[in-house]
Amino acid sequence: MVLNNGECIRAIDCPCYYPPHEKFYKFGATFAKDECTTCACTKGGIECDMDCNISPEDCQEGEVFENVPGKCCGCFPSTCTNGMEYQSICACHRTCTNLTATCDMDTCQPGCACPDDMVFNGLECVEPTQCTCEYEGKSYSPGEIWVPGECTMCKCMDDHTPSCGEYCPITQCY
Repeated sequence: MVLNNGECIRAIDCPCYYPPHEKFYKFGATFAKDECTTCACTKGGIECDMDCNISPEDCQEGEVFENVPGKCCGCFPSTCTNGMEYQSICACHRTCTNLTATCDMDTCQPGCACPDDMVFNGLECVEPTQCTCEYEGKSYSPGEIWVPGECTMCKCMDDHTPSCGEYCPITQCY
């Protein structure tokens, strides 16, 4: 037996204090720590487990409920635009400027992303070979060279970024 607020109670009946909430919970009480975690006051103190604290009914129109083991559940868009498709495990966002993006499966969330064989160019999903360099509102293909000013030359690099430098054409005198 222990003393709790001037009353003798069984140790197993002691309340649990949870500092983040600045609150005491009665023995056996459960509470939502966040949208992904449920905690309970047990004889060992506060014990928390990843648990889904929402249901499919909480999703709005145009959303789909996902509850992947080991990940936070939630409502995610079911309709994707710009050639993207809904990916229920991990929406890995590869772009023209980051063709080799990899996703951390521990933190990755479901959502809209380009299909595996495509990348996002800022407007829509395209094949990686369709990626271009953008420079002053114009698009250039990889390997393409252009002269945007009197003494500047640029080249669209293979990673789809423009590389510019000083360049002055030599004119011959006759």
